[in-house]
Amino acid sequence: MIFDPEIRYGCVRCGKSCSHDWDIWVHRDLPSRIAPHLAGLGLTSDTAFVQEEGRVRLARDSHGCRFLQDNLCSLHCQLGVRYKPDFCRQYPWFFIDTPDGLRVSASYTCTAVLQAEGPPLSDQRAELEQCLDRNPAVAEIVAQWDESRDFHRRFEEAVSSELWALCLLRCLEQARSGRSWDALEPSQGQPGDMSWPRRLVLGALLKPCLDHDQRLWEELDRALEDGGEVKIPQFDYCGSGAQLLEWCGTPFEEESELERYRRSLWFRRQHLLCDNALAGLLVNWAPVPLYRVLARLTDEHQALARIEMTIGHGRGIERVFGLLSGCLF
Repeated sequence: MIFDPEIRYGCVRCGKSCSHDWDIWVHRDLPSRIAPHLAGLGLTSDTAFVQEEGRVRLARDSHGCRFLQDNLCSLHCQLGVRYKPDFCRQYPWFFIDTPDGLRVSASYTCTAVLQAEGPPLSDQRAELEQCLDRNPAVAEIVAQWDESRDFHRRFEEAVSSELWALCLLRCLEQARSGRSWDALEPSQGQPGDMSWPRRLVLGALLKPCLDHDQRLWEELDRALEDGGEVKIPQFDYCGSGAQLLEWCGTPFEEESELERYRRSLWFRRQHLLCDNALAGLLVNWAPVPLYRVLARLTDEHQALARIEMTIGHGRGIERVFGLLSGCLF
């Protein structure tokens, strides 16, 4: 195991993750195992589970998972951890299998991870190994591994003496011209005007962080195109698209939380799940402009959690970043 050095985790019992609108799919035998206990949990089969397209998931209401009671999982509290779905038992950990070892990280949608509460992951090896024994979800990265491994070595050598952002921008410019991982040189060249991806990235990735309102999404696209006015009721924002784009390039005085998340995202090698180098580099570039907008609309912790939901949990990551890279070639 290779542990993400940025992560500390110990459950703070906030119940936040159980309030997300995630579809928690379960094995077919779980409903029958839980059925004798549903009455004691205050639920019925109809209120506890939903059948869709031949699969079964946990039901939700306006507060989140129907098994969430007093910010705790009633399955875990009353029946034991072995009754929880595999996804819930694994959360918030990420496992990424690479030829160099199993990378272990955790999700920034989790309150404890966001606030760095608890011990480092390296102190939790026994529990992590138990989770692995239960056959959790493991992302496997093998494609272009040798080429990308050499690129990461060159990149990390470059950032030992230059700014991380500068090295990334150089690589973005090179990837935009069609270079693959093995041809990227993070220490060579000077980036030009890097405002070119901001509108596309913001338009594509800010929308999943907002309410699923098609009209609002269309208004946002227009505002980013012409700089005009847009209203985002979710954040009580009434301003211009030009203002949003200006925020993208305006750093905060303190961005340590953003830097910590950026290092975790890089550690996961999640960019290697994309089809080409440009799409992968956009994965690592996008959190910065997104954070600078969302942190001004909300706060830094909410901003990182929303970005993690969009990027880290892969809500269309391969498709979205692939499409973006296609627009930029």
